[in-house]
Amino acid sequence: MPRLLKIGLAAMMLLATVVAANAAPPKLPYGPEGKGRFGAYYTTLKYIPDWDAQWRVGSKADVVVRFDQYDYRLVFWRGTNYVPFWVNEKRAWYSNGCVEREDASPKWDKLCRYSFASVIESNDARVVVRWRYALLDKDGKLVNTDPMTNWNDWVDEYYTIYPDALGIRKMTLYSSVLAEPVSRQQCTVVTNPGGKPSGRVVREKVLGHVDLEGADPFYAMYSKYSFKSDSSTAFSDWPVSGIAGPASDRPGCGILGRVSEWEGRRRDKDSFTWLMMTGFTDSRSVDQKALWSWLLAPKIASTGCTYSGYDEGERAYQLSCAAPTALKLKLNASAGSPLYNPAFVIKAWGRTDISLSIDGKPIPRGPDFRYGFRKTDTVSDLIIWVKKQSTKPVTFEIKPVGGGK
Repeated sequence: MPRLLKIGLAAMMLLATVVAANAAPPKLPYGPEGKGRFGAYYTTLKYIPDWDAQWRVGSKADVVVRFDQYDYRLVFWRGTNYVPFWVNEKRAWYSNGCVEREDASPKWDKLCRYSFASVIESNDARVVVRWRYALLDKDGKLVNTDPMTNWNDWVDEYYTIYPDALGIRKMTLYSSVLAEPVSRQQCTVVTNPGGKPSGRVVREKVLGHVDLEGADPFYAMYSKYSFKSDSSTAFSDWPVSGIAGPASDRPGCGILGRVSEWEGRRRDKDSFTWLMMTGFTDSRSVDQKALWSWLLAPKIASTGCTYSGYDEGERAYQLSCAAPTALKLKLNASAGSPLYNPAFVIKAWGRTDISLSIDGKPIPRGPDFRYGFRKTDTVSDLIIWVKKQSTKPVTFEIKPVGGGK
């Protein structure tokens, strides 16, 4: 075969490969493959060149939470207007949605002018991500303007996530019209182009999980709620708006159901707060001890520090001490108030390392015992997470290492 002909055929094959690659449906971005160091990371997730080029952003436009024990992640991406999505090892995307009015949502904030995600805390023990957004109508306008203050409907959501892939979603709606109807949760599934959103919501008395391929996401409310099933309500213009081409090139999106009635955790003059436990389970049913340990946390008796209560919004015991010193924490777990992977926040501890013993047995720092520090404007706080389950009383002894008493 003449050399020029060979070169021509090779060029045609290369061109065909490039065309085929460009013609392949794009996949929703979720960051690097596999497990990764536990933490929250700023990144800019790439989708397709034409869509990426529209955004005037830098290298830290999105947030991804990764886990070292699981191939899961929690993704805050511009393509979903930062509506957070849990992504399991099979790359199924699930979200509990956002706070919405009937005709107003952050999903209409196409350029993310008002919606953004920020990493508040990221250490070996836990992650806290804040998602702040405004509610916009279909024309992209802010809703429910207060004639006195000129403020509109705004929402702060805090996701406090621990290494066991369990977290708390704390959402606060700020509004001058709190009495108007509002939706706070939608079981939302998104698929890659060509896929069809599917799944079913399996509900027990106080929680539900979504039956997907791979690990199942779940949710549980802090207070009583009722659920409304949807017939996989589909959307054609969300997520990833601004893509030209046939509908087959767009992601698929469907709502499997939603919480229709839900009591709030706290109500103030111009705000309403709700709490939800959310995360992944690798079995077909959520471990009930995790739920009851959150709703009915074991009572604690402490020495060496001041105890200020259990914060359901962080899924953590709150303590403080004047300086690093030996602490003894007895958690009175029982069958009705089980212990499940507790977390402790010890304020004003500083940055002194610690050792841990459980019922007199030393526990090495590692996957089952993690701690980190949270910066404050004075002295850093100590954050501890321990993989420990029990229905009997457990004693934790914490001692400073390399400093303190």
